[in-house]
Amino acid sequence: MDEQLHIRLSTTPHFMGFALHLFQKRPDGYNIAKPIIWEKIKEGTEVCPCITVHRKELLQELMDDMWLIGLRPSFKADEYKAQLETMKYHLEDMRTLVFKRKR
Repeated sequence: MDEQLHIRLSTTPHFMGFALHLFQKRPDGYNIAKPIIWEKIKEGTEVCPCITVHRKELLQELMDDMWLIGLRPSFKADEYKAQLETMKYHLEDMRTLVFKRKR
């Protein structure tokens, strides 16, 4: 019995945007999330999130759908690679420091 939450994203040309659907498949049908109701609050008010995700797979579904409709990360791949290289050299330096001191 799969009663886990699912999230899907699709394009909606008639609304000139994107549609985000949250649903739960159940043996007796589906549960769906209804539109969000906006509420005005005072600045500094503590609020709960409108949804909490407990499974990475749910976010993976969303990311896969975003990729399919053409959305890509806003960072540049070259910048990301440069950051990884910098981190790699930093870790090598740290290993050298740690292991040389233990000898």
